[in-house]
Amino acid sequence: MSLKFVIGNSGCGKSTWLYEQVIFRSMAHPEKNYLFIVPEQFTMQTQKEFVRRHPSHGILNIDVLSFQRLAYRVFDEVGGFHVPVLDDTGKTLVLRKVCEDKRAQFQVLKSSIQKQGTIEELKSILSEFIQYQVDSGELTELAEHTNNANLRCKLRDLRILYDGFFQYLEEHFITSEQVLDLLCRVVDRSALVKNSVIVLDGFTGFTPLQCELLRHLMKLADKVLVAITIDEASAGRGLLEEHRLFYLSAKTLQTLRRIAEEERVETEPSVCLHASEKSRLAGNPPLCHLEQNLFRVKPAPFTGPDAASAVRISEAPDPVEELRFVASQIRRLVRQEGYRYGQ
Repeated sequence: MSLKFVIGNSGCGKSTWLYEQVIFRSMAHPEKNYLFIVPEQFTMQTQKEFVRRHPSHGILNIDVLSFQRLAYRVFDEVGGFHVPVLDDTGKTLVLRKVCEDKRAQFQVLKSSIQKQGTIEELKSILSEFIQYQVDSGELTELAEHTNNANLRCKLRDLRILYDGFFQYLEEHFITSEQVLDLLCRVVDRSALVKNSVIVLDGFTGFTPLQCELLRHLMKLADKVLVAITIDEASAGRGLLEEHRLFYLSAKTLQTLRRIAEEERVETEPSVCLHASEKSRLAGNPPLCHLEQNLFRVKPAPFTGPDAASAVRISEAPDPVEELRFVASQIRRLVRQEGYRYGQ
């Protein structure tokens, strides 16, 4: 059992290093499972990249998963998961019903339930409560200890909504955010995870539920590798002040190291990668310079060729016009300047 970090600035080759390591080790140890965990929106792209890079163009013992997909793989293996998962549309319908049923008890929400966007905002709030393990008791405690009367009423309304929502779901449905909680209860029985190599790439940070799952994974896996975007100097200073550029990354490092220490999991020396000719931004000096200087205390001016036209900033009155502008620029580049759509 060990934990290892792969750190470096954006575009320095962390993902490439992980791809090469996983492919090499998977070929040397075909009996071992390699679980490459990325955010849900990157699973297809990462699978494609593995197939492209693999000498055999196949990844038999490499699984590219998100946290949700890992959960369903484990449930298929160990069983015991029979409750339907409520999708976003279902959440909206349940929330609307609960809001109507509890309307008389609300103090602040009563007047805004019918307004456009209110249900979506409430759905987002409940999702964050689940992910960050905020329960009804904590909302009650917060309401009792605040001196702001308006905030107190809002917190009480949210507690009523929270209780009503989960009373309705009880024994009939679970939300997608609760899937990881169920996974934590059964993952210890999984042969897929036990003695595997687990890699996490593309994450800025982890919610408390994800951290609890990582606690279990560290104890079960042979090795856990985590890629984190942070420069070497910031990584060596421990937890940074909140206004610092790499604060979230430093906080993630500290959290995972603490979990490893609590579970007596060895923390190996980190791999620190630097910009090279193989880096993603190596062929684009303006963007490479921007990555090295954006939001820094003492940024250096770019003095390379085409400095005036290297980066363009466009402004649009709303997101719709912004999308239209981007689409028109893509069409212009394809039709007039020889660009082509990505495969």
